[in-house]
Amino acid sequence: MIERIAHYKILKELGSGAMGKVFKAVDESLNMLVAIKVLDPAIASDESNLVRFEREARAAANLKHQHIAHVFFVGRTADNLPFYAMEYVDGQPLQDIIDHRTIITGRQMLTIMKQSCLALQFSSDKGVLHRDIKPGNIMIEREIGVKIVDFGIAKTTSDRETKLTSTGMGLGTPTYVSPEQAQSLDIDFRADMYSLGITFFELLTGSAPYKAETLVNVIIKHMRDPIPDIQSLNPRFPRQLCQIIERMMAKKPEGRYSSFEEIHDALERVLVSEHEFVDSSWAWCEHCDIVDLVQDGSLCFRCKQSLEAPDEEVTYMAVYLNAMNGPDARQMVSHYMQKNTGRSLEAISVMLQNLPLMLAPRLPYENAKAIQSKLYQLGAEVSLKKVAVGKIKKGQARPRLEFGLERRRDATTKLDTMRSHVKESAKKPVPLYLAVALLFVAVVGLGSYFLVEYSGNEKPVIDNKTSAAETTENEAPGTVEDAKAPAENAEGSTVMAEMTAFSSRNGLCRFNIIEFGESATLEKLGVLCETQVKELKYSYGLYKLEAPLFIIDGRKDFALMLPTLGLDLQADADGMPLFAKWLNTDRTEAAAVMRAALARNLLRQVAGGQTLPSWLENGFALSEVRKSQAAAYDPEKDMADAAECLVGGLWDTAFEEGSPRAYAQSALYAAWLNGKSPDSIMRIARQMAQGNTFEKAFLRVFYKSHDEMLKLWFDEYSKN
Repeated sequence: MIERIAHYKILKELGSGAMGKVFKAVDESLNMLVAIKVLDPAIASDESNLVRFEREARAAANLKHQHIAHVFFVGRTADNLPFYAMEYVDGQPLQDIIDHRTIITGRQMLTIMKQSCLALQFSSDKGVLHRDIKPGNIMIEREIGVKIVDFGIAKTTSDRETKLTSTGMGLGTPTYVSPEQAQSLDIDFRADMYSLGITFFELLTGSAPYKAETLVNVIIKHMRDPIPDIQSLNPRFPRQLCQIIERMMAKKPEGRYSSFEEIHDALERVLVSEHEFVDSSWAWCEHCDIVDLVQDGSLCFRCKQSLEAPDEEVTYMAVYLNAMNGPDARQMVSHYMQKNTGRSLEAISVMLQNLPLMLAPRLPYENAKAIQSKLYQLGAEVSLKKVAVGKIKKGQARPRLEFGLERRRDATTKLDTMRSHVKESAKKPVPLYLAVALLFVAVVGLGSYFLVEYSGNEKPVIDNKTSAAETTENEAPGTVEDAKAPAENAEGSTVMAEMTAFSSRNGLCRFNIIEFGESATLEKLGVLCETQVKELKYSYGLYKLEAPLFIIDGRKDFALMLPTLGLDLQADADGMPLFAKWLNTDRTEAAAVMRAALARNLLRQVAGGQTLPSWLENGFALSEVRKSQAAAYDPEKDMADAAECLVGGLWDTAFEEGSPRAYAQSALYAAWLNGKSPDSIMRIARQMAQGNTFEKAFLRVFYKSHDEMLKLWFDEYSKN
């Protein structure tokens, strides 16, 4: 084996692909592990292959993304073979996870899918197509998650070169290749989208959608066979998720999504709404020959049998090298044996002088057949002889994917510790928003992406040691109060974090602050809040209501509030939650989230503490967002299959399940109600403050029942 390449010390060979070999190495100058890919000498003489290989290096070097393996160095070996060094991914290919029948949760599947979409959206934005997306090129690293590797046949969208087809199916893998790529037509990012859809299909179901005896027939199936109905394989898969994958696999590019970002958002909605799928575990059952739910840790939900594979009968073969038929067979076989046995070429040369030679006395049939096929390609004649039959256990211990689990366990443990500490030390229950926020973090998952930018201001807002006089001199209008919230110190033990108080300049908004030290951002929040409070009060003629109270939590990412504008997080006595980590008040998202929270708070105050239906509160809030921040929230785009949440008037249930469609529908419905009767929702709240039930209040405002008005709205929407 090669010992050094340039300034890299080779540790071991990781594998080989269509273009060359991959080695694990260490960069001795930086003391950093890398993976090195070297072009195979057998194809290095072909100029088109050199062009493709160097193009791969150039394309990959420009892709600096957390879910794409980064290229660090491009050069030539001592034998003048081109190579490049890239980020070493300490993980396992998605193909191994599938092949090993690993137990995987729905949340892990969706996170892998979302992160893959983020990576390919970035690649597409940079004008680079991967052209060989498959489970083997998606690595799963335990901490970060997805790392897409091997842009081995990458192509920039600006290329005007002749198509490189000399290596046949090097341009994509038949099992995953798109119809247009297989036909050597012009392609764009939607070819990668198709391949990713096939990959998602295999991740979900445990097998590829199209199979045939020959590669040519597999390609024909991609072009002609209908898209498999995933739910027919297992009706327990969420229909919404199945539709996403099936659309990605559309035969014609125009039938697929317009971007990977659109797929990401669709997967986000599945993550938020399909709780049963997200929180369950899935694995391949050998008895049912299908991926199904895991019950009680190791049993198939369908057949109730153990997921461990049954014993398998194996035939063992002896392998004999009989003769050398090719002109360079002896030399190539010698190098092959040196690589696989570690013996010197001199020792192997002596062994090859006396043929036939037994290469292996007892190998499983498939392994023996693979050696026979490889040596035949090198020009050797190899025979196999049956020597034994035995049984092996295929599944002694079904593996579980650990990606993403430890963080959630830690978070759950921390919350339990916090609750215990608060009860014992502060004698104050954990605010409801903490439990709801943790639940929402679990729903959104590790794949959540940020739509806002970090402002970078690290100046503390209020020093807890500052006296009241000093606070006044520093013109900080807030005062330190006794309220506390749980947090962790640097050593990892649980301590009580101070919750400080802050009021906006004119006293129209109040804030309780937890671990948030950006004074400039806090002042902007005060201005933003006061502006919107004035607008709402002026619009509805309300001037005597209590100043709204927010909880500014600097420990949680603001982006977690965006899928539902934070309306699924309940307010409590400490205020309305507003996650502040990475919050940028200059973005429209901040105004939209605050507007929604303020509108809901305002409506509750008008109702005098009466319980309003959640769809009414959220619908009113989102209609206000629609009026003030039209660019930040567009519910119409989520209105597909509008009748789904209307059956039985189950909107409240849909809200509890976190359905984005329910939020979108309520926004449209609430806006329609306000259009039918100005300020109608506010009038309903006033009626309920007088002691009327919701049904009676609704009838007094509209002179028709809620069900009648709902039907009228839906009929009007359907016509449009």
